[in-house]
Amino acid sequence: MLHIEKLELQTDKRAIIVSDIHASKELFRRLLDKVAYTSEDYLFINGDLCEKGPNSLEVVRYVMELEQSSNRVFITKGNCDILFQYVLDEKEGIWNYMKNQPNSMTCFILNKRS
Repeated sequence: MLHIEKLELQTDKRAIIVSDIHASKELFRRLLDKVAYTSEDYLFINGDLCEKGPNSLEVVRYVMELEQSSNRVFITKGNCDILFQYVLDEKEGIWNYMKNQPNSMTCFILNKRS
């Protein structure tokens, strides 16, 4: 579902924009440390939290914690973040993708359904 929100950003606060974390929680944490992110900053995470790396679920949980700890965290879904829907909808094309992505969240969801 599409959700559009107009934001009035405070000009004295930093805006940090990241994308394509791809299930690398440790790399994402190091990035936030390197830019000295605090809950006073605006944090925009523009999709692709999951897939390709080893920690999809951990990244999702961590980002959820960030979002709960500050009303200045905004998340958009990327194409890799919605792949699980193909599994739930039983789209045939997803099986070939899953064969080549052992760390995919889609594999985790499929195993939970079995």
